[in-house]
Amino acid sequence: MIKKYIFSTLMLISFFLLVSCESHNSEEKAQSSQSKKAYDFNISKDNITVSGISSGGYMATQFHISHSEKIAGVAIIAGGPYWCARYSISRALGYCMKGGNGTDPNTVSDYVNKSQLEKSIDNVAHLKNDKVWIFHGANDIVMANSVSRAIKDFYLNYTDESNITTIYDVPVNHGMPTQNTGGKCDTINENFLNACAYDAAGEILQNFYGELTARTQAKGKLIQIDQSKYQKAQFADSGYLYVPSSCKDNTTCALHTVFHGCMQSSEFIGDAFVKGAGYNEWAESNNIVVFYPQVNSSQFSPMNPKGCWDWWGYTNEDYSNQKGPQIKAVNSMIDKISGVQ
Repeated sequence: MIKKYIFSTLMLISFFLLVSCESHNSEEKAQSSQSKKAYDFNISKDNITVSGISSGGYMATQFHISHSEKIAGVAIIAGGPYWCARYSISRALGYCMKGGNGTDPNTVSDYVNKSQLEKSIDNVAHLKNDKVWIFHGANDIVMANSVSRAIKDFYLNYTDESNITTIYDVPVNHGMPTQNTGGKCDTINENFLNACAYDAAGEILQNFYGELTARTQAKGKLIQIDQSKYQKAQFADSGYLYVPSSCKDNTTCALHTVFHGCMQSSEFIGDAFVKGAGYNEWAESNNIVVFYPQVNSSQFSPMNPKGCWDWWGYTNEDYSNQKGPQIKAVNSMIDKISGVQ
């Protein structure tokens, strides 16, 4: 009788444990499904691209090389080649801005090969068919033209020349060339937006996505997204996400990430770059979600007084690969936007 009672009790306990486990698993699945659907649109995993200006141009290249399996194209405005600074602020301020004798392609290749073996960057075979768009203003007094030209030399090691577009003849100073937003084309302006009758954002997006529908008024939503858990990587509390009015109800859209330049984040100029660079108008008419991550300045350790992206190593020595704090943060947010996590 006692054995029968014990057996019945054990069976009852097992039943409740099973029900509890199934309920818990169901809750986990529901939470997982909910977390994967942070936004009411779908992102095409084959149409994720990046661009950036100045320090953001360096960051765009770093992110592209780090996550080339995910990223289908990169555009660099007034930037330089991958791993240019080599974890040295003096080299960053020297050769990587002023040019001169400082390129050693074998050193960079060795670093790329080492990073692949350590799996801190994706296999460079993923770069083979990627689009690369390189721009350097003819009147740029901040970045040397030779530094921008070195970007092409780097990418030629990994992709065909037919995939690389270069523009060096637009008479713009150091800034984002736009159709009609910003200051004079040949000057350095407070928000680094230059009205040059040249629509760089449109040229970039059409290079990636082919012939697009003409730009239109940006009637979609510009929303702030939480970046607060990435403050140790120098991120602002919020970044921006432009969602076209057509990207809703599970519509499938492309995703383009834009890295601002130094002194061009929300800390310095609010949403002037986000609204004025020209991406949103093209995004609105072509189902492209645009992500604008934001970094802050720092007057102490790490020293980053102008709010630049880390392209020389102020976060740590892994700044240019998947282990880098800023690259990890952006990748995590892109995954969330894309519905991967």
